[in-house]
Amino acid sequence: MKFYKRLPIDSKNPTSNRFTIEADGLIVSTSNKSLQVPAGATEQRPLNPNDGYLRYNTSIGTNGGLEVYTSSSWETLKINQPTTITKQHFTNSNYSNTIFGPLAYDIDVSKPENVLVFVENVLQIADINYTLVYGSGTNLVTATTTVIQTAPVGTGTIRVSTVADFIPGQKLSGGTLTGRTITAVSTTDLTITVTPVLADIIFMGTQLVTGFSTGTYIKFTADEVPVPSVVITTIIGFDGFDPSRVAFRF
Repeated sequence: MKFYKRLPIDSKNPTSNRFTIEADGLIVSTSNKSLQVPAGATEQRPLNPNDGYLRYNTSIGTNGGLEVYTSSSWETLKINQPTTITKQHFTNSNYSNTIFGPLAYDIDVSKPENVLVFVENVLQIADINYTLVYGSGTNLVTATTTVIQTAPVGTGTIRVSTVADFIPGQKLSGGTLTGRTITAVSTTDLTITVTPVLADIIFMGTQLVTGFSTGTYIKFTADEVPVPSVVITTIIGFDGFDPSRVAFRF
């Protein structure tokens, strides 16, 4: 027995090498078929995984996909297939706004280089010209300004210190203005028009806040503000990321 160096696991054929364990712990398979890995939904993942765990996640995309546990998180294994390139145009540039989005799907905000950003036809540099920000639920991406002239009851126009990132269609929050919708913004007069009209006096010094919907946004850095009043274009997907094969949101 001292020369026994291989443990066969095939109970029907003990001398087979189709699946064996070597004396040094190496697992060897000479099968020309396939290896069936554990499979299940996202909620069926092991409770305390270790790096190297491999499984087939049936919750990924339409038909499921392989995932591996590495660096304290589950990662989807990419496969060799064409990637859909998504191009988006944002037209809310007005020499004032710094936030553009949301992107078609969420991208890890620590990897802004995974998004190509163009100001008209000029390529921007990640972490120098722009970064990524993500907001959801009670932690939305927001913009803030201050009322610089008291607005009387019945008016819908408010003079403010800055209109940066206050965009028509967004909702205001704060005091009696909560829930009002921004209908127009003037970068020349520094005014925000809202509906319905004011039911109470809005005093000078009042802080106004607006929030963006859930998603990932391009945010130009302070050194690049103001952004020119031209179309902002983003391109995502060139890095091979396929959102349909991700079993969780960033």
